[in-house]
Amino acid sequence: MRPRTFTIVLIAALATAGCSATASPPTPAPSSATSAAPATTIPRAGASPSADPAPASSPVPAHTSDPTGAADVPGYRGSSSRTGVMPGPGPIAAPAVRWTFQATAPIGSQPAVAGGRVLLVVTDGTVVSLDLSTGATAWTTKLGVDAHASPAVAHGLLLVGADDGVHALDTSTGRQRWAQTAPGAVRGAPAILGDEAVFASLSGHAVGLDVLTGKVRWTVPLGAPNDTSVAAVSDTAVVGLTDGSVVALDPSNGTVKWRRTIDAGGRIGTPAIANGSVFLATLDEGGPGTRHITAVDLTTGKVEWRFASPDDQPSYTPAVANGLAITEGEASRVTALDASTGAVRWQTAEPGVLEIVPTLVGRTMYGASNGMWAFALDAGSGAELWRLPIKGTPYAPAITGGLELLPTDVGMLYAIAGAVP
Repeated sequence: MRPRTFTIVLIAALATAGCSATASPPTPAPSSATSAAPATTIPRAGASPSADPAPASSPVPAHTSDPTGAADVPGYRGSSSRTGVMPGPGPIAAPAVRWTFQATAPIGSQPAVAGGRVLLVVTDGTVVSLDLSTGATAWTTKLGVDAHASPAVAHGLLLVGADDGVHALDTSTGRQRWAQTAPGAVRGAPAILGDEAVFASLSGHAVGLDVLTGKVRWTVPLGAPNDTSVAAVSDTAVVGLTDGSVVALDPSNGTVKWRRTIDAGGRIGTPAIANGSVFLATLDEGGPGTRHITAVDLTTGKVEWRFASPDDQPSYTPAVANGLAITEGEASRVTALDASTGAVRWQTAEPGVLEIVPTLVGRTMYGASNGMWAFALDAGSGAELWRLPIKGTPYAPAITGGLELLPTDVGMLYAIAGAVP
C-alpha cells in the first residue's frame, strides 16, 4: 500500500480520507473476532510508568507460549532485515477465509505474531491482540493517538510507532510498560537489534532506544524526513528518506557510515537487506524517470544495479530470497529479478493496481491488488497458484501457522487458510 507523504497538508488530507473509509465499512464475514474486549486508554508518550492503566479484560486467557506451535512473526516484513521472508507455512492451494476481524478504522500496517497471538495496530491508535487460530479478541488497548507504523515484538514487549513517539505494551496483557516522545511522528517500524530499537521519524531524525526501558541512547539528524521502516543487520541500520537518498548508520551509536542519493526528488521506501546488498524502491513522488528498484552495496553504498519499473509506474520494495528479488508494481505486474544482477527472470500480469510489498514463504510468493484479489504465485516461475477476492487496499501480510493475515484500509483483517505444503 502506498505509504503516506510527510507534509502536514497531505497528512491531514490522508487522515480525512481515512475517516471516510470507515464511514461505510464492509460487512465482515461471521466470526468470533467481531466482538472486541473493553478498551483501555493509554497516556500519550512521555507519561511516567506510574500512569500505566490497568490491563483490559481478556476473554482469551493471557499466555506467552503458542499451543498451536506457529512460528512468531516479530516485525515488519518478517524481521529487521525486511526481506519479506515469512516463517509460514502459508496456503498454497484451495484458499478460504478462516476468520475476519473488523477494526474501528483503516489498517495501515502489518500485524505481528507472537505466542499464538496476532498483534494488530489500527490507524486510530487501537492495538488489538487476537487468537491466531480463531480471531477471538484477547485484549484491546487504545493509545490515544493515531498510529500508522507496523509493530515490532522484542523481550515480551510490543513496540508501536505513533504520531507522538513510541509506545511499549506488554504482549500478554496490553499494559503499557513505557512510552517515549519522539522528535516527529514515527510512521515506520523500528529495527530490533538485541536490546536496542532503531527508528526514524518525520522530523528527519534517527533514534536508538533501549527496548526494555525506552531510554534514548542516541539521536542523529538525517537531513530529510523518514516515513518508512528502518532495516538493520548486526552492524548496520539503513534508512530511506523522502528526498530520494538513503543513509547507513552504526546502530550502536548512530554514526553515519555512508549516504547516497538514489533518485533525486524521489522517495525511498523501506529498504531490504540480504547477502551484503541493500534493495531499495523509489516511490512515486519523484515523478517519471525516478521509479526504480536499486541494489547497493551494504558496506559502501555503491550502486550494484538498477531496474526501471515497467511503464514508469511505481514498484515496491522486493522480497529477497533464493537468488531472487521479487517486486510488485502499479503497472499490474509482478517481476522477479536476479538478486545479483537485476536481470529479469520472469514477469506475471495480475489484474488491478498492485501497491503492496510482496512476501515469500519457501517457493511461494504472496501478493494482492487494490480492492480485488489476494493471490499466490510460484516464486520460481510466476505461475499463479490461487486467487481470492478481498475488499479494500491491502497492506503487507504476515504468514505463519498455515494462515495469511492480510490487513486492508477498510479495517478488515483476513485470515486466509488453505492447503499447506
